[in-house]
Amino acid sequence: MLQIVGALILLIAGFAILRLLFRALTSTASALAGFILLCLFGPALLAGYITERITRLFHIRWLAGVFLTIAGMIISFMWGLDGKHIALEAHTFDSVKFILTTALAAGLLVLPVQIRTIQQSGLTPEDISKEINGYYCCFYTAFFLMACSAYAPLIALQFDISPSLMWWGGLLYWLAALVTLLWAASQIQALKRLTSAISQTLEEQPVLNSKSWLSSLQNDYSLPETLTERIWLTLISQRISRGELREFELADGNWLLDNAWYERNMAGFNEQLKENLSFTPDELKTLFRNRLNLSPEANDDFLDRCLDGGDWYPFSEGRRFVSFHHVDELRICASCGLTEVH
Repeated sequence: MLQIVGALILLIAGFAILRLLFRALTSTASALAGFILLCLFGPALLAGYITERITRLFHIRWLAGVFLTIAGMIISFMWGLDGKHIALEAHTFDSVKFILTTALAAGLLVLPVQIRTIQQSGLTPEDISKEINGYYCCFYTAFFLMACSAYAPLIALQFDISPSLMWWGGLLYWLAALVTLLWAASQIQALKRLTSAISQTLEEQPVLNSKSWLSSLQNDYSLPETLTERIWLTLISQRISRGELREFELADGNWLLDNAWYERNMAGFNEQLKENLSFTPDELKTLFRNRLNLSPEANDDFLDRCLDGGDWYPFSEGRRFVSFHHVDELRICASCGLTEVH
């Protein structure tokens, strides 16, 4: 019996040790992979970042990108069609592939048009300055990655390194440049679609649950959740400050209501309140129904706290809602606070 117990203890201890070793190996492998990626792509990323900072300082990011793209396109055609690259043959994938990435980089230079489209939704370049900086950083980084890809075959010739190994290295750098350009393009497109969707929905939907709709936006667009939330808050804050939108903090979250639509609905309701002197909670709920298309919990909370056409008063038979139109007909006891009609 003791031997069985001892064997079980050793077995459990063995599994625990193996688990710890697996975690240690996984952490070591992850750290090693990160170090290798940093060594391979870190210099190009750093060069792209520095170039973006310098060109931004002199306000020539877009213009420098135009000249760089023109030069890159000329060189790419010289390599791909004329065979000017000493290590690459003309009319092959190895030489022609640079034309593809340079053409894609040229497409990224339509950023000013993209920004104008985004501005139509209410954002300013300052609102998305970090995203624009990252966009240009990716643009310049892609060119440095293409330069690394083009130089890889020359390293094989100069240092007698395996041409096959350097071919794969060059392809890896080129793929990294392609992915970088595609990622930058996808991010600015997603940002444009996001701002357009927010503006269109705020125009078309008079009532929105802020939390649920924000969650939907974060799931639908391939952007960081913090960025989506920041854009969303910026656009709704602008409309609230302009008086186009109202925000109510109710039982199940914040609700956004179109101000003109809200005023029309509540004006009709306030007129109905004048027909009777007072209303019980059930009578008020029946009269109001779901006039604002809120959830049941939010609707009850709105009736309890947010009605602006009257107020709740304590009568001997319970709480009753009285329109401000009839307030002069009430008498409130100074000692007990009860309300009665005089």
